Amino acid sequence: MTKTTTAREWKFYFTITDAARFLGKSPVTLRQWERKGIVVLPRNPEGGDRRFDIQDVRDLASVAYAIKRITAERYLRIIMSTTSLDVIEEMNSCE
Repeated sequence: MTKTTTAREWKFYFTITDAARFLGKSPVTLRQWERKGIVVLPRNPEGGDRRFDIQDVRDLASVAYAIKRITAERYLRIIMSTTSLDVIEEMNSCE
């Protein structure tokens, strides 16, 4: 997980490993979904690596739930997370 800051706020970005872990999947699975055209994974324009903010994680959860790859309980926990810190806290409780 990385973070960037502006004069106004901190913004957390999750790595593909972080996002996959929160979804209960492997990074390989997310990359396969991208290759198959199921999802478009956001890329950092500077280095090309995949970076996810809270909305990106929610979007992935919506797709994963729609194709029946995550449970309703996990989907609701992700969708109801209001901030990146909620997601981090939830990820830590899943370990």
